[in-house]
Amino acid sequence: MKRVRLLTIVFILKIVVFALWFAMSFDFSGSGIVYAEQPVIGDVVVTDGVKVVDIEGGEVSVDDSGGIEVSTDSLVTETERSMLKAMKRRENELNDREEDLKKYERRLTLINDELDLRMKELKATKSVVDKAMARLKSAEKMRTQRIVKIYESMAPEEAAARMEKLDEKTAVMILSRMKEKKAGSVLGLVSIKKAVKFSQMMNKPLINKKKRR
Repeated sequence: MKRVRLLTIVFILKIVVFALWFAMSFDFSGSGIVYAEQPVIGDVVVTDGVKVVDIEGGEVSVDDSGGIEVSTDSLVTETERSMLKAMKRRENELNDREEDLKKYERRLTLINDELDLRMKELKATKSVVDKAMARLKSAEKMRTQRIVKIYESMAPEEAAARMEKLDEKTAVMILSRMKEKKAGSVLGLVSIKKAVKFSQMMNKPLINKKKRR
């Protein structure tokens, strides 16, 4: 619609300018066609035989043959050019920001993938450690059970003699896992000092549990 309106205006101007040019180019005294020396008639300027009409900052040139050439570049005002440049700069800034965001997103994706990989490795390591700890506990339990059975199979006198030489924690560990009757027989044969100490250590967990309640 804008282009049709512009063409219509140009067409009308062409007719007006052509009429003005025709009237100004003839000497009515009969001397023929002459060009005025750069007269100004309204918005029409005749320069070197070419009429130029200003149209809101634009130019329409009329040659000798009556042809009209419109300078479309001059139809764009300085303000419009500034606005276009500002819009272009803004577009470039937005494109740069979008590219930066894409790069940031790619970095986050890489970091997230790296974290996922580390988590999988940690889980695998934890699984290995847990299995190793379970095997270790199982082996320790079996070892303790074997030791307890060995002491239970001994005569009370022999077991008591050996208990005297063990460290207190090991001795209490064995006694606490022995059958009560056998453990009582062994405690009755160790020294009174040892028997009191072993008894106190064996009863200590029970006392602590009662206090927590």
